[in-house]
Amino acid sequence: MIQNDSKLSISCLITKREFNLMKKGDDFLAVRLKENESGNLNPVKPRWEKFIEKCDNNKLHFYIVSVDSINKYGINTVFKQNMYLKKEYFTIEDLEKINFQIRYSPDDIDFNITK
Repeated sequence: MIQNDSKLSISCLITKREFNLMKKGDDFLAVRLKENESGNLNPVKPRWEKFIEKCDNNKLHFYIVSVDSINKYGINTVFKQNMYLKKEYFTIEDLEKINFQIRYSPDDIDFNITK
């Protein structure tokens, strides 16, 4: 579950490796969230475990990107130029500790992890 506490429309993406190193056919999941909206990428924990097992270093790559940036520059340019708002790596243990819930607020230096 991801909560967008910003005043922007954002896109949250998870990948198995750095986005700009992805190859054709690599899996990634994404969800767009409007201001003060919440959503999820995949609510079933066993799927998370299988997905993360296939990630580089067994760490999920999590990105938050402004939808305006994607619309203006395109997803490839956003990642080539590191124009994302936030990037974090999560192990399955990290996600379990936070009960698979992330809250994004641009006022926080780091993610506000819901416990």
